[in-house]
Amino acid sequence: MGDNSFYGFVSPIRGGRYRYELEGTVGTENFLTAITDWRRYWAPHRNLTFAVRGLHYGRYGAIANSVESQGTAIRPLFLGYETFIRGYAWESFENQECALDGFQAGEIILGSGEVSSCPPFDRLFGHRLGVVNLEARIPLIGTEQFGLLDFGFLPTELSFFVDGGLAWDGVREPTLEWCTGCPDRVPVFSTGVSARVNILGFLILETYYAYPFQRPDKGGHWGFNLAPGW
Repeated sequence: MGDNSFYGFVSPIRGGRYRYELEGTVGTENFLTAITDWRRYWAPHRNLTFAVRGLHYGRYGAIANSVESQGTAIRPLFLGYETFIRGYAWESFENQECALDGFQAGEIILGSGEVSSCPPFDRLFGHRLGVVNLEARIPLIGTEQFGLLDFGFLPTELSFFVDGGLAWDGVREPTLEWCTGCPDRVPVFSTGVSARVNILGFLILETYYAYPFQRPDKGGHWGFNLAPGW
């Protein structure tokens, strides 16, 4: 683990962070949890930061590799949290998205043999996640020393982003291809713009508008998140 980053009002703006972790769980279920998290921030200008993150969060062992293990109390991980990929939040899905390209809502057998009731939603679950994020961060409201507009009572960062990720495991096998309307377990991507606001130094509210490419029936939409920038 290491951290030599410099923090702005709502997110890091220079330097980098990394975290590598391996942990074992022994008991009713036996498995290993691996985390690889690498982040880097470049600031070519005082009021501009380019940020990149690569993240893998995965469970390894019988729990992630057998059909029998899928009914255990260890729930699969979820890729759609806004801290991973914006535009795929749990509460934003609607029933009509489950029928696409001639497939009707119900049990759909995918090319990998996986049975899915709603492919756009189900493809976000797995015991292993891979995430890549890119952002261009601009301090829209800040101080005279750091910010385009001098108003220190409500520091605000404007961010243009591209998010991408994949969820899989030994049972839920992925298909590595670009596809926006197919039912298979493919990587998902989104792009958009967000504004992070520091509210009285107590919490950071992010409002974003994201276009999720693997949700063509949903299209661009607004979302909210309570978390500092990664």
